[in-house]
Amino acid sequence: MSVTTISDRVKIKYKTKELFGLVKFIGEVKGKSGVYYGIEVDKANEGENNGAHQKIIYFVTNKKRGVFIKKSQILKTNSKNNTDTPRVTVGSKVSVPKYETNGVIKFVGSTTFKAGIWYGIQLEKGSGKNNGTVKDRAYFKCEANYGVFVKQNGFEISEN
Repeated sequence: MSVTTISDRVKIKYKTKELFGLVKFIGEVKGKSGVYYGIEVDKANEGENNGAHQKIIYFVTNKKRGVFIKKSQILKTNSKNNTDTPRVTVGSKVSVPKYETNGVIKFVGSTTFKAGIWYGIQLEKGSGKNNGTVKDRAYFKCEANYGVFVKQNGFEISEN
């Protein structure tokens, strides 16, 4: 099964156009239902935003270079230059050794609490640190102490 993940190059269907860009965010977007992919489109003025929606920053790009789309709008994924990134997306099952439990990826992207790409995981056991919210910013939702954020070396892929 092909997984589109963070930093992949993609061809997307956006409104009436086919655009090319880079995946910069995967997760929930306030005011929208389901999982969205934040895409930084290649060409200026072909997007709709700067990576923000309803004044919440999900990823950073120039004005009119960002779009939020559903997985069904991704027409093609190219991951050949993205071999160091784990092939996971929201919904992927993982093992989290530090917390001695399994979990499900609920968020992939940059955060306001620390630089870099982070993976928000809902754990099977309540051995985590949060409920998907850090410093008043909700990245995903789960029960208290079931959420953690880890870097790509903080989990192992169970299955996709």
